[in-house]
Amino acid sequence: GGGFAHAERAAEWAERARPGARFIRDVTVFDGTEVGPGAKFTKIWRLRNEGEAPWPAGTRLAFCGGDQMGALPLALVGTADGVVAPGAEQDIAVDMVAPHTLGRYVGYWRLCTPRGKRFGQRIWASVTVVDPASPPAFNAADVEGAPADHGATDDQDAAEDDGGAQQGAAGGAVDEARSIARMLSDIMREAKGAVEESAGSVNSFADAFDQAARAFERGSPSGGGWATGEQPAEPA
Repeated sequence: GGGFAHAERAAEWAERARPGARFIRDVTVFDGTEVGPGAKFTKIWRLRNEGEAPWPAGTRLAFCGGDQMGALPLALVGTADGVVAPGAEQDIAVDMVAPHTLGRYVGYWRLCTPRGKRFGQRIWASVTVVDPASPPAFNAADVEGAPADHGATDDQDAAEDDGGAQQGAAGGAVDEARSIARMLSDIMREAKGAVEESAGSVNSFADAFDQAARAFERGSPSGGGWATGEQPAEPA
């Protein structure tokens, strides 16, 4: 019984030591990555333990808001027991499935202790579901390795209820603005193409009308066609 009590006291001490975690980078599926409807993918984040104590045994990554995208609500941290030493970095992977409806989707996640206490920065997975037949408008590889402004600090999240998470972090707002800018760019490009296509149709009609008018003039008395003795044939 002493060993179990010791383990419980160690877990309680680790939680009182205020575990910390900071987002380092996206390893896969960068923000705004375009995927097809129903596509399966694995999102991997890299986090660092910036607290004073190891992450408690049994630490998990918990879904806390937004679009879950077919993922389980709790994900393994990646180590055998969930323990990550202070200063160490750890990759955490979550298997997801893209929704079947086109659009942008964002799901928010955060580490939690075995007792359900959330800690560290909030992170997210952001994808855009597009028609596979459409040309790509955004290449996530262009920003591979670039730092992202995921999450919020522990101090900023001090008032957050453990039963849920706010989705209005500043980083999410920046990501949303970037997505809207890309969407507006796509709309402007499509509108320009439609206008150019319409203009081409109008010009083609005008050319055809001019050709018909010239042909009529050549065959009319005023156009000289009949004045040269060429009379229109009488109907049989």
